[in-house]
Order: sequence, then structure tokens, then C-alpha cells
Amino acid sequence: GISGCKDTVYKQLNLHINNIPVSSITGPATGCVHDIVNFQSNIQSTDPLNITHWTLSNGATGDNSIFSYQFETAGNYSLQLITGTVNGCRDTTYHSIVINPVPVVHSSGDLTLCLGGSAQLTATGPSPLQWTPVQGLSCTNCPNPIATPSITTPYIVSGTNSFGCSGYDTTVITVIQPLHLS
Repeated sequence: GISGCKDTVYKQLNLHINNIPVSSITGPATGCVHDIVNFQSNIQSTDPLNITHWTLSNGATGDNSIFSYQFETAGNYSLQLITGTVNGCRDTTYHSIVINPVPVVHSSGDLTLCLGGSAQLTATGPSPLQWTPVQGLSCTNCPNPIATPSITTPYIVSGTNSFGCSGYDTTVITVIQPLHLS
């Protein structure tokens, strides 16, 4: 000071430093329309958490450690995860996902046959088309197999596009069993 006198005071302070949580999101980078996609939160925090809030870029939200969402529209989406501790410290992380379209697959209408009869199934969609079940079909990876089922059978046809997304349609063939009169 001005008088040339000096004084020093020491005082011990107990400081508590609140830690910021560190979070990340585990989830796929791509998906297909109609898929239910699961995202997992990965959070490291020394303090108790009181916020785990998800917001998808289309407005969908969630508050669990896992966020599941069924995408109905193709496009690019961003997912935000905010984690917070009871002390008010927060972390925000993001994850992007591309949702690809599913192909349009269409099969012929339902049919009725007598036992022993056959019918040609028809389908349109991306090649190769795949039919199931195999029983009663002349081929399973062709667009127009001949079906000769012995019992009523739903035949499902699927096609997969270049994104790896699949579309489906079903044709039910009802088989009329012979009558046994006595």
C-alpha cells in the first residue's frame, strides 16, 4: 500500500467442480422406410444425470437411454441428444442417418383353385424377385412362377433395390379340397 506496509491472508476454500457429461450416439448411418431404427446413448458422467433428451430433425422426441423410431419418409435426418446432470452441466451430441426408399413390389390378385389345379402368379418390382414359400412353385426367383399348391397358401414376393431396401406383396391362393360324399 501507500504506507509501505503489506499483509497476506491465506484461507482454505473447498471448491466442488461440477463435471460435464460426455455423450455419444451409437446407431446406423442408413436405413429403409418402414424400418424401426434403434439409437443407443453412450454417456460418461461422474455426477447423476437428470436429462437424457432426444430430438429428431422431424420433431420426434424421446427421454430414454435408447431412442427407437419408425421412419415413414425417405430423406436425411439428424438426431440430437442432450444429456444433463443434477448440477446443471450439459453435453449435446448429434448423429446423422439417411433413410432410403423401399421399392414398389406388386403381385397378382388372390386366386381360387381346385386341388390339383395351377395358376400363373405375376409380379413387378426390382429384379431379382423372390417368392416364398417354395412349396408348389415352379421357380422362386422369377417374376411369373406357376403355382400348384395342395393347400391354401399365401405366396409372398419380395424385391430389393440398390439401397438394400425391400418391398413386399402377397397373393393368396385358396385351394378347394375335393368333397367326399357317402
